[in-house]
Amino acid sequence: MPRKARYVSPDQLTLFERTAAKRLFIGLLPEADVQSGFHAQQSAWQQMPGSAVLTRAERFHMTMHFLGDVDGDAVPSLQSALADIEMDDIALDLRKPEVWGVAVVRPDDNERLGALRDRLCKPLRRMGLPVSKKWTPHVTLARNTEGAVPPAEVPTVHWPLRDFALIWSRFEPSGHGHYEVLARYPAAVRSAPTNAPCSPSGSE
Repeated sequence: MPRKARYVSPDQLTLFERTAAKRLFIGLLPEADVQSGFHAQQSAWQQMPGSAVLTRAERFHMTMHFLGDVDGDAVPSLQSALADIEMDDIALDLRKPEVWGVAVVRPDDNERLGALRDRLCKPLRRMGLPVSKKWTPHVTLARNTEGAVPPAEVPTVHWPLRDFALIWSRFEPSGHGHYEVLARYPAAVRSAPTNAPCSPSGSE
C-alpha cells in the first residue's frame, strides 16, 4: 500500500532557508530505547582518551548516503523522488566496536540494509547528486578517540528500522549544530526486488 512521507512544509521555512544550499544526508535515526542502548555501549568503552567527545542522544544516526551541499531549490524534488523508494522491514543487531579515529559500533551483515542503500542510488544519480560505492554501515559513539582501545564486547543493540529520513545538518552562527529532519519515509512491504547495486554516475 502507498506510504505517506512526512515533509517539512515550505510555509514553515523562510525564503532564504528554502533557496540556500543545505548540507544533507539520507540516514537512519534511532528511537529513544535504541539511543539508550548506544549509551550503554558508550559506557563499555573503558579505555577512551580524555579528549573524547561522546555522541549525544539526538545525534545518533546511521548514514546511508552523504549528499553534501544541495541547492535549496532542489530539495522538494529530492523529497518527492525519495518517496518512491520502497523499504523492507529491517532489524539490525549492532555489537562490533571499532576505532577509526572515531569510536563506532557496526551491525551484523544485513542484506536488506544493503538493498535499501542500493535502491536509493537511482534517484540520487538521476538528480546529479553524489553516490559513493564505498560504505561501511556504523553508528558513531564518540569522536576525538585517537588511541582508544575497543572493548572486547559491548551490549548488543537491537534496532528495528521504522523509516529512513532526509536530514539537514545545520550549523548555527554559534558554532553548534543540530539535525533537522526534512522528510521521513516509513517502511513498507516491497512487491518485488527491483534494486540494482550502486554504480558510478552515468552507468546503471
